[in-house]
Amino acid sequence: MDAVDKCGNCGSWRLNMLGIGIDRVEVEIKKIFPDLKLFKLEKESVKNEKKALEIVSKFESSAGSVLLGTELALFYLRNKIENVAVASIDSLFSIPDFRVSEKIFHSLLAMRELAQNVFLIQTRNAREGLFDFVLTGNIIDFYKREIAERERFGFPPFAVFIKISVEGRGASAEKLIEEISSLLSDFSPMIYKGFSPSPRGREITNILIKRDPSEWPDDDLISMLKLIPPSATIRVDPESLI
Repeated sequence: MDAVDKCGNCGSWRLNMLGIGIDRVEVEIKKIFPDLKLFKLEKESVKNEKKALEIVSKFESSAGSVLLGTELALFYLRNKIENVAVASIDSLFSIPDFRVSEKIFHSLLAMRELAQNVFLIQTRNAREGLFDFVLTGNIIDFYKREIAERERFGFPPFAVFIKISVEGRGASAEKLIEEISSLLSDFSPMIYKGFSPSPRGREITNILIKRDPSEWPDDDLISMLKLIPPSATIRVDPESLI
């Protein structure tokens, strides 16, 4: 089935999210407040935990300063912060994964808990109910909405997903993908490209099997999975489908 949305330039359906980016935020802040003391906490600028804790310590001891951080910052921030703002959150909603709302809710709730006075969310979709759940701390109603959506579309816990991932490209990878899909043909496998490359920078192709919870564990399927070469990665109930 063809994707509805495609790139206007190349025609590809493999679209990737693009936010305004932490570097763009830094540039805009410096334009308005050129003398402001600004710290950054992101994967590119922080190589280890010691460096991250050092940045947080300097930020907390520098009155009137600003800390620019990605989601990584949440692992190191423990003390309350006077004001917290979230920039370009809308791009995360475009991630094609059934757990994305849960992840966004968790991150925003964590940032809300850090805010001592003001908590701001930049969005073009202020009517998104998830924001109301975050701002009121309404975990119960968020859960009810999320679980209803998952039941409607047949996502966990109303289904069991088995994801087989193959890294690489070229003839050898294509052959392995073909062999696995043929091996699992009785279980209606779905083949699709990974949303992003592996940590080693290799292209990923996923093969997905969907089973009713009442049909799992399936001895026949498990026997087939055991025949798959160890170069492929098998995950039952994976954290992400992408």
